[in-house]
Amino acid sequence: MISLLAFVVVFMAIILIYRWWENRGYGKNTALTKRLDVIRNSINSVNAYSFGLKHSPPKVGSLTTWLRTQSWVFVYLDNLVKRSDLPLTIERLLVIVFTVFVFVVLFGILYEINVLLLCMLVLVSFGIPMFWIIRKAALHQKAFYTQFPDVLDYLSRALRVGQSISSALKNASKEFEEPVSLELKVLSDEIEFGVPFKDALIHMSDRLQIKDIDFFVIALILQHEGGGNLVEIMDGLAATIRERSRVHMEIKTLSAEGKLSFWILSFLPVIFAGIFAIINPSHIGVLWTTPEGEQLLMLSVVLLLLGIVTLRSIANIKV
Repeated sequence: MISLLAFVVVFMAIILIYRWWENRGYGKNTALTKRLDVIRNSINSVNAYSFGLKHSPPKVGSLTTWLRTQSWVFVYLDNLVKRSDLPLTIERLLVIVFTVFVFVVLFGILYEINVLLLCMLVLVSFGIPMFWIIRKAALHQKAFYTQFPDVLDYLSRALRVGQSISSALKNASKEFEEPVSLELKVLSDEIEFGVPFKDALIHMSDRLQIKDIDFFVIALILQHEGGGNLVEIMDGLAATIRERSRVHMEIKTLSAEGKLSFWILSFLPVIFAGIFAIINPSHIGVLWTTPEGEQLLMLSVVLLLLGIVTLRSIANIKV
């Protein structure tokens, strides 16, 4: 009992110290900090590729840029963190993941937990924060996608009165709320700080990971390089996105019953396990007190996860 309390106290102390270090100057202007981080990483990345320095030592303070050149995993994590609107960077995320891994392993060694259960505990410890980040990123995408047709209408009107696309994007960043304003400000700042127009658009597309944004980016790049009626393209794209949103809402309404069944079937085994643990603990306790029970429990968890993934793929109909 004393060792458990000591473990909890040390763990909470490290969390508090990390939170103090994280908020020491980072929270003063989170939006501005994010914009500066994205611009710095973009400029460093462009300079590295322009001068053939992709594998050269990174500059001081450009760890994110260096990590992005090492593996697609770091690129995915960096874009995911940027979409989540959380006060995080990829470096801090890696520190959190490593800290959680060390403490979970030490906890398992201290209490001599079965290796299979320890692996499951590690996966759960990683899965919960990653699920939260993915969820926040999805909300960011949804909020941007909802406002995007209005942005296209604004850009179309601005182009009709003679504004350039760069000034129209900059003015749009002041007129709309987040997350549209933040993404457009980052795009405008990158262009002003010397990032090529095409690269700045591709960076925004990589951050957002929205199919309709890809169409918008391709249209702007083609118009910028070869010319064309950009106003007509904006109007057509806005109408297409609104029609896709309408169809998506209809499908969401029709599939609501299937999604409810998905959630019920997903949580039903956990609920019944909790009820049995309260009514007859010795009956269900064999699942984690005997080797055969542990193997059966692991198999049940794997089958449950496979069932959840299958039901989710059936219930979620993409437009």
